[in-house]
Amino acid sequence: MRFGVGVLVVLGALVSGFPAALGQEQRGYLMPVVGRVISVDRASGRIVLHHGMLETVDAGDVTCTVPADRMRYIEPGMELSATADTRHRTWRLSDVRRFRVGGGNPSAPSGVASADFPSKL
Repeated sequence: MRFGVGVLVVLGALVSGFPAALGQEQRGYLMPVVGRVISVDRASGRIVLHHGMLETVDAGDVTCTVPADRMRYIEPGMELSATADTRHRTWRLSDVRRFRVGGGNPSAPSGVASADFPSKL
């Protein structure tokens, strides 16, 4: 009887470990994100982005890496949209687009996403 109980304990430990291992691999996914750039660190290719509430994440600030070809256009205070790969501790952004406020009205919602990043607004 002791042998049977020992086998069950070992099997139970193995089975209970599988969901944790699977959860670690599947933690996070690709999601659209819109936010305001808080700070830019060009040397490391990272920004701090303040975003609203997302599907699985409360509103807040998050550090993100940005593709090098987009980094030179990003400035603190600008709004952007992107696809965030949340499987990494530092989110990796792709398909980064800058938003422009239509008509210069600060109360107007940011409406148009632009894939072309002009050097000046």
